[in-house]
Amino acid sequence: MKVQSIALKSIACVGATALLLAGCSNSEQDSATSSAASLTQSTESTSSTETPSEAKLTVTDPYVKAMEGDKDMTAIFGVLHNDSDSDINVVGFSATIDAKKFEMHEVVDGQMREKEGGFTIPAGQSLVLEPGKEHMMVLGVTEPVKAGDKVDLTLELGDGSTVEVPDVPVRTIGAGDENYGSDADDMKDMGASESPSAEHEHNH
Repeated sequence: MKVQSIALKSIACVGATALLLAGCSNSEQDSATSSAASLTQSTESTSSTETPSEAKLTVTDPYVKAMEGDKDMTAIFGVLHNDSDSDINVVGFSATIDAKKFEMHEVVDGQMREKEGGFTIPAGQSLVLEPGKEHMMVLGVTEPVKAGDKVDLTLELGDGSTVEVPDVPVRTIGAGDENYGSDADDMKDMGASESPSAEHEHNH
């Protein structure tokens, strides 16, 4: 009888241990499953932050006009391509140039002025930034940019995303003072002999 009682107790202990181990195993498995689900949710959340305009706006033939003499301003030109099926609005920009202001300009009736609302590139089309028309103006430059330098450009889009344009070359373009209207004394020397589109003549 004593032997049988010990055997029964042993079986009971083994059974309890098995149940305990099974409970621990299930708990660990549930915890692992919960952690995996949490990680998946976090990854999906990160992926969803990708901007819709990413890689939809490209820039070709960008360049910065080399500064000359005692000028404290320069301009950036190039061609903006909208490869998407909706309009893209460029609302601002910055560059690795020590300057006080970065403005988007246009020339209307011979006068240069800040472009209200920035540049809009229609779906599937391109916008040429060139002297005498739309361009990006850098004002109050404290450290002159010279021919042969490289500048990194960042375009800010209306949807909150940005487009990085690295290693934009600085080069000297044609001589001559282009008339920008009433601001001609301050807004000169944005020559146009090497615009990214066809060459055009200017009256000086």
